[in-house]
Amino acid sequence: MYELTLEWHDKGKTIVQKVIVELSRKQPPSMIFGRNPECNIILNPDDTTCSRLQAEIIFKSQEKNFYLRKHTKASRPAIVDSKIINDGEVLLCEGSLISLGKTEIRVTSISQSLQYMIICSNIKCLNPHPHHALDAKYLYQHCPWCGSFLTDAATYLPTLPEGFLIRPIDMKFGNYSQVNLGVSSQN
Repeated sequence: MYELTLEWHDKGKTIVQKVIVELSRKQPPSMIFGRNPECNIILNPDDTTCSRLQAEIIFKSQEKNFYLRKHTKASRPAIVDSKIINDGEVLLCEGSLISLGKTEIRVTSISQSLQYMIICSNIKCLNPHPHHALDAKYLYQHCPWCGSFLTDAATYLPTLPEGFLIRPIDMKFGNYSQVNLGVSSQN
């Protein structure tokens, strides 16, 4: 799960918005900013310096990064860290400052929570992942690639450098950390 936290001020209030992406679920193609009430992130409707559909945040799963681009229907450019964005996309980083009209939005954090995967122990498994890793939802089920039962599958944490394997024996003796796979959201 990847999470981007945005913060801005509007009419004396601090607004915090989280954009959450779970790779195991189908994601919307983008999160749209603007004055239009149908946007995912609605900006001050009285700020006419911001377009009704101003900008979009997209997540590229292969790169595991968040990007901002100007919406195709925007009449004004988006600005990220003083760089005017008319075409293309710009990588968002912690501390990035997004200017949409008079609204300045700060990227306060970008994080990745631990999501574990399990390993199919069949060495002839056709799973293309280099470690034969599968989503943890397959634990106590059959591997969709080769049909092996995954009751004692090892756990794989892909978020650590080079991945991290926990053998089933470690789990039986309690030498592991609990991983929360739940989704949290804040408005």
